[in-house]
Amino acid sequence: MFANVGALLGPLLGSVLVVIGFATSAVVAAVVFALLTLAQLAVLPPREVPRARNSVLTDWRGVLADRRFLAFTLALTGMFALQNQLYLLLPMEASRAGGSGGAVAAVFLVSTVASLLLQVRITRYFQRTWSRGRSIAAGMALMGLAFTGTAAGSVLQGLLDAGVRLHVDDDAAELAGGLSDQVVAAQSDDWDSESLALDMSVRVVDSMDQALDHIRTYSTGHTELIITNDLAKADAFVSEVDSATVMVNASTRFTDGGELGLGAEVGISTQKLHARGPMGLAQLTSSQWVVRGQGHTRG
Repeated sequence: MFANVGALLGPLLGSVLVVIGFATSAVVAAVVFALLTLAQLAVLPPREVPRARNSVLTDWRGVLADRRFLAFTLALTGMFALQNQLYLLLPMEASRAGGSGGAVAAVFLVSTVASLLLQVRITRYFQRTWSRGRSIAAGMALMGLAFTGTAAGSVLQGLLDAGVRLHVDDDAAELAGGLSDQVVAAQSDDWDSESLALDMSVRVVDSMDQALDHIRTYSTGHTELIITNDLAKADAFVSEVDSATVMVNASTRFTDGGELGLGAEVGISTQKLHARGPMGLAQLTSSQWVVRGQGHTRG
């Protein structure tokens, strides 16, 4: 509770001090921490520390042998790492999207008020309904998901900086910072059209199943690409997609006869049957190229 109150008052006080000057802010912060230290020395009751029965080495052996405690420690370490990264990342994204420091202040204000009003209630609810392990796992996953929006926003910003015109759905428009001359609302025919220009259609989906459904509906059968660190998802994508070439972490520009070892590209087909006249088993089969990379691009 006290930490959340401090998180609420801190940015407000800091905003006032920054207007006055950085040197003044630093001196005030040092004085506040010094006063807090003196308050702790004065208020906290002295307590005699009993002599340890075991050696430090024995205690460490007990810690390392407790697997549940180690798992909890790793989860807690990951939580603090994610929390610190989000503490830096979200204000930067708010500033970029909002264009002013007011957006950063709004992020801190909303998060602190939400924590004050909802944190205890949410904790008690999941304490009654979920196990500790499930709650910790869900919390870690939720914190990890917080990075997806900012990561996608960075990708879209990179495309905009390169001069690409984006045709977006509502969710993608929000990630791109709103509609503009360079970010336009996608129409129904944008999903199955090739512009032959610096234009890209961008849609946000909630799951891989939705992504596969989108591909099945709008794909030309030419080339599909997945970028992922999850090997299981990559294998599922290769298995489910029925295009002539499937890329995993590699540029779609590798779909070329010369790049795939054919010497040169005379033509390209998205059809499955090329034989004419009498056919044997070989003529009744089709081929699919699968290209796996680690972020490879074609110059």
